[in-house]
Amino acid sequence: MLTKLRQLRKLNDITLDEIAMDTGISVGYLNRIERGFISEIKNNVKRKKLENYIKKLEAKTKKGGILAIYKLKSNYIPHWLIQSV
Repeated sequence: MLTKLRQLRKLNDITLDEIAMDTGISVGYLNRIERGFISEIKNNVKRKKLENYIKKLEAKTKKGGILAIYKLKSNYIPHWLIQSV
């Protein structure tokens, strides 16, 4: 779940500062999580806060429509989809 953070953040135009303010987790710690240097958050409170935040971002992204889902799932957007949007 933590590996999705950067992609979801970029899709929704959210900064690490915004996530830090909403979750209480420092920007530096979030940066290390995004880049894969930290794969498991041992602090249960921080882990739960971030997991809930990511779930909300996933729901928001799915509501964004098919274009966002394509970007989220494959990091690829078919040319026919771009032309139809």
